[in-house]
Amino acid sequence: MNPASQATATITTADGTLMSLIRHGDASASSAVILCHGFIQNARAWSVPSRSLIDALVSDGHAVYAINLRGRDFGERKARARIDHDLKVTVDEDAVAAVDAVAARHKHVAWVGHSMGGLIGATLPVDTARRLRAVVAVGTPLTPGRPRLRNRAVVTALTAFGRRLGKRGIPFDGRRYGQGFLVGQRLLDHPASTYTPLPLWRPGSFADADLRHTLTHAFDNDSHHVLADLVDMMASGGARAGRLPVRERLQLVTAPMLAIGGTDDTLAPADTVAALLQQTSAPSKQFVKVDAGHIDLIIGAAAPSAVWAPTRAFLTQHLRGG
Repeated sequence: MNPASQATATITTADGTLMSLIRHGDASASSAVILCHGFIQNARAWSVPSRSLIDALVSDGHAVYAINLRGRDFGERKARARIDHDLKVTVDEDAVAAVDAVAARHKHVAWVGHSMGGLIGATLPVDTARRLRAVVAVGTPLTPGRPRLRNRAVVTALTAFGRRLGKRGIPFDGRRYGQGFLVGQRLLDHPASTYTPLPLWRPGSFADADLRHTLTHAFDNDSHHVLADLVDMMASGGARAGRLPVRERLQLVTAPMLAIGGTDDTLAPADTVAALLQQTSAPSKQFVKVDAGHIDLIIGAAAPSAVWAPTRAFLTQHLRGG
């Protein structure tokens, strides 16, 4: 990609927080795609050395804006930064500010989110939701995680743990989480691996260099309150996520929506991704199931044909043809 086609803009949310949007492609394009990463990830989640969804969308003629949600823009101060926001703040402050900034420059805007990023795009306030021409949710479940993790005692303990640390402003150090997976990369990537209760990718879906890159660079700090909200969403059957009224907000979706789920995704089982789509009031709905895990949905070796292709076709249809 031509370096001149990339720029980072700092935007200010309604509560005064600074966050960044990294633009790729033509700033004067009529259509724009906002990419939103998931929990404990950052804007680098969309690319590995051998492939990039960002480059693919730019080649389709869209301007692409990759969000770094709050908590990820502190530079050397990351480790000392207080991070105590919840998911409702992420949606109503961060996401709204991003849509406002992009819609001010481009006529047609779409939202593409992975995991929690898809949930954010599907639960925007109604005035913001109406500004989108399309929403794509990749690996975004109505009830996250494996059913056996929905034990009441486990849910109660995780929620209490998250709230306690969230109130103290102690960040969930996602970088160490990625580093832990990096240490066990070869073991976890073995086809017979059963050593982790929450596998992030389908074994064999990455070349070694690509997997090392994403585990090293794409994981970042997040809020323990957000973790507690996601657990609450699991426990409530998708009715709420802390203060975020998920079921109510899903009924505010006004744009066509595409949802993509992975057959081997235990963080976002494909049937719960389909269930989230059905809860929305989107005027048209498409669901695609692919053979993939969680992070490989967007950057694995099969992603360009299995996930990017239907995503690009959907966006072209609704950003150009719509």
